[in-house]
Amino acid sequence: MGGSNGSVNVFKSVPSGLKKITHLKSSEDGSVAFSSGCLHPDGLIYAAGTTDGKLLIYDLKTQAVAGTLQGHDGNPINYITISENGYHVATSSSSSSAESPIHIWDLRKLKLSATITPPEGVGTITSLAFDPMGLYLAYSGAEATKICVVKDWDRVVGTLSKTKTGGKKNATPPSCGGVVWGGKGLDDDGGSVWVAAGCDGEKPIRFWGVE
Repeated sequence: MGGSNGSVNVFKSVPSGLKKITHLKSSEDGSVAFSSGCLHPDGLIYAAGTTDGKLLIYDLKTQAVAGTLQGHDGNPINYITISENGYHVATSSSSSSAESPIHIWDLRKLKLSATITPPEGVGTITSLAFDPMGLYLAYSGAEATKICVVKDWDRVVGTLSKTKTGGKKNATPPSCGGVVWGGKGLDDDGGSVWVAAGCDGEKPIRFWGVE
């Protein structure tokens, strides 16, 4: 959970409700606010984005910053996702141009390992998500969702575009919503994962099988 005052509160569930057990600071004086956050799959690392473009990697055992990464030209980091194997962190900013890149960080080496420039027709990024097996990264913009291959980041294997409907030519496109991955259960082959894209200008949430 991100705090607007430059701190993150970490809670645990107890019979009587919620109890604050600690909090993380983005800076000593709390002058820089958090803008996004994501928990590592092992539950021991927390990645937090700040309004000045920093990606802070916290060790939750010590509650200390294990690494500080700077990107996105100082713009707020609005979206963060961590791969299931914990190796990659993808970040993006919605505060800059539609061509604003997605940064892929190597969490083991604490450095930038790749940059994705969303192709034309995607729009400003509004959501990022790795699939459960760590094979794909989906990124959504105002116009479309793209699915690319992990480690071969420029290779796009799928595009989910909203259906074109009648209307004014110059109508403002709706904001695209989030993407979420899931596992088995929506089909009979027992092996596919699926991705759902919603709030993309259509009323239904659409589910797509990825083989």
